[in-house]
Amino acid sequence: MNQSLQAFLRDKKWRQAILILIIVCINLGAAFSQITLFVKNQSITQVFNRIEKQSDYIFLYDNAVKSTPAVSLDCEDCSIQQVIDRLEKVTDLEFKVSDKQILVKKKAAKQTATQSTVKAERIQQDSIRGRVLDDQGNPIVGASLIIKGTKIGTTTNNLGEFVVPKLSENQRVIIQCIGFRTKEQQITSTTRMIAIRLEVEAMRIEDVVIHTGLQSREKSKMIGNISSIKGEDLEAAGVTSIDKALRGKMTGV
Repeated sequence: MNQSLQAFLRDKKWRQAILILIIVCINLGAAFSQITLFVKNQSITQVFNRIEKQSDYIFLYDNAVKSTPAVSLDCEDCSIQQVIDRLEKVTDLEFKVSDKQILVKKKAAKQTATQSTVKAERIQQDSIRGRVLDDQGNPIVGASLIIKGTKIGTTTNNLGEFVVPKLSENQRVIIQCIGFRTKEQQITSTTRMIAIRLEVEAMRIEDVVIHTGLQSREKSKMIGNISSIKGEDLEAAGVTSIDKALRGKMTGV
């Protein structure tokens, strides 16, 4: 250090001047970087304007941001980052600082999408999906599924698909459809997708019921010959009396 510099630093007046200059610079820097806000129920654009007047920052935003509900905020001698942090807590906005520009946009859409995804995943985890097929692998439409011991159930769509809620770790589902054997299927705790096959039920002769117009009886208990004829056949005959129309078409007539 040369002698002139040493003499300069030993001078008390110069030292005081340097100290005052440093203090002034610090205060000026603090003045430019600190923001004080006391607002209550003001629009977000009014808040932005007050911040812009106290700083060199400019807010950039679209019309969607303008619809933000009124804001109340108290912030004394805060940095721009502290102001932004508090605004993010009391609004549905997100801020991105780039140099002296602050880009503002809604974050509600992103949150809604996230919430919908979580809800969909929760529904998927709490339900069982599957298909009901016949022994040839064809979908069975209109099959009913009921959770055993409850009144909760559903039916298959035109692709044989179904969705039932998962109520317990090991529940049983009863599947029914006309022309197929009723089946009871156990659902384990790890089941998410399942394919259920139903066997065709062969119709027994004693299950067939004959309607005579006067009474209904099982075919196996009928005595004598039973014949039937369609109305279309009678119209095609082109006759004027019922006995002539039936002649040759039914046994004994």
